Amino acid sequence: IGVTGVQTCALPISFFGASTAETRRMNHAFEDWLLETILSEDLSNAERQSRLLAWDKAPHATYCHPRCEHLLPLHVCMGLTQRACSKAYSLEILGQQSSMFLWS
Repeated sequence: IGVTGVQTCALPISFFGASTAETRRMNHAFEDWLLETILSEDLSNAERQSRLLAWDKAPHATYCHPRCEHLLPLHVCMGLTQRACSKAYSLEILGQQSSMFLWS
């Protein structure tokens, strides 16, 4: 099972080129939280689910992701597998740090 996407979907920074040091810092803070949530073997499945359900409380979550629909594939994969992902790939999309996740 694989999931890919742009975890930072704020239109002003993703599509209109208004990326600044501050928006990159916010993007990285949210992405770091997401990577820890999806990858960490130190979290129980219940903790992982709790964090994903409260995604909007993550650092700069609502700035990076004004709405939840782009995170729904992660919720589906977590629900299907009930565990941390096997591998994550980090990349830059439209000037923003982003990740792809694989469960194998």
